Amino acid sequence: MREEIVDCETSGESSTFLTSDANTRMGDTSDLDRQIEQLKRCEIIKESEVKALCAKAREILVEESNVQRVDSPVTVCGDIHGQFYDLKELFKVGGDVPETNYLFMGDFVDRGFYSVETFLLLLALKVRYPDRITLIRGNHESRQITQVYGFYDECLRKYGSITVWRYCTEIFDYLSLSAIIDGKIFCVHGGLSPSIQTLDQIRIIDRKQEVPHDGPMCDLLWSDPEDEIDKVQFEIKADYTPDYRVIQTTNELCCYIQAAAERIKLPSNASVNNESSSTSVGSGAPSLRSSLKIPDAKLPEFYREIRQWETFHAVYKNTQGWGVSPRGAGYLFGSDVVAQFNAANDIDMICRAHQLVMEGFKWHFNETVLTVWSAPNYCYRKKERKKERKKKRKKERNKLYSLLEITMPLTKKSIKRKTSKKKHWLISATSQKSIQKRNITYMKTILDRTTEKHVQTL
Repeated sequence: MREEIVDCETSGESSTFLTSDANTRMGDTSDLDRQIEQLKRCEIIKESEVKALCAKAREILVEESNVQRVDSPVTVCGDIHGQFYDLKELFKVGGDVPETNYLFMGDFVDRGFYSVETFLLLLALKVRYPDRITLIRGNHESRQITQVYGFYDECLRKYGSITVWRYCTEIFDYLSLSAIIDGKIFCVHGGLSPSIQTLDQIRIIDRKQEVPHDGPMCDLLWSDPEDEIDKVQFEIKADYTPDYRVIQTTNELCCYIQAAAERIKLPSNASVNNESSSTSVGSGAPSLRSSLKIPDAKLPEFYREIRQWETFHAVYKNTQGWGVSPRGAGYLFGSDVVAQFNAANDIDMICRAHQLVMEGFKWHFNETVLTVWSAPNYCYRKKERKKERKKKRKKERNKLYSLLEITMPLTKKSIKRKTSKKKHWLISATSQKSIQKRNITYMKTILDRTTEKHVQTL
């Protein structure tokens, strides 16, 4: 930060003083550092501090382009969705700001429990280190969407009013729509638009508004690449088949299932129904269980045999042109659209977020489009039942955090995926002891009360 210095000479001695403006800036920096540390502890800051923070952020964001230039090396992250502790883990894996340069591709809020802390921390880091972190807008950075998916209610619950929600949604309007890394990697939250052929058309969009229901700005935040399953490839460890096979039809898959049935010596009346042989595997596989005529007693053994087959690998068609999006906003786009856009703008690939990917990232269209997802256990789906919790109390759970590290020169080898398998104990050693103590005292009180009642009845 640049400081204004005034040299004063009094009685032959020179002394240097900071002007009041520079003093204010130093005070702002120290306050900002304190707020960052407070937010890193997952503690909300005051409403007045949120107002001041948003005012400073607006001054920075208004100067940024709709296609913000970013230099490598940079670490690219996908959706966060209010999962604050997963954001902290991302910083642990990729490095803290300002040591590491970051690009976040939107959807900071909604769904998760800590959208307020997540967005305010990222915003505070943006104000403190404006050249080290880039934030672009996602489809959830919207007034309408946040009123449905949690951010509005969270602000109301934590602050007692919707004032903080209003401050944050005003800042959403100033976030960039996209970014470009070294002029070669185009980063956007959703995808492409039939109204946009060049980056210059994105640069002239008036982004300082609520996300519209249609049009180029809406498409950039809502569109998806369309991958249609052509065939399924899977690996089989059993010795009666080759290592890899490409299954074209359900009929061929049924032949392998029949072979598995024969290996476990099913009775002669067991058979496989091959009526749906004309269907593709993508649509036929889910109904295979109902098409099998296997005695119930043999089912466990049959499933053990089938489990020797490892994960199915989908082989996708390269779909063409534009399609209607099932989301109700934006479009589905094919490989030819991507090829034309990349060629017209002299870029190598498109990097985007927006879609849930269990592995953390996914390539499309011969590695010309890459989806990055950075919110493991999205919507907290992995809820354990009580019985399962008892069995797994001493076991570890692994979470996969995915982000990209992009360095120069820009080659496929220079785009690395960083992952961390973070081990979480269900109950730590100290908390487990305290829980056991509480349970013991609770059980004693229950026993005492029941004993008293029993004595009174006697």
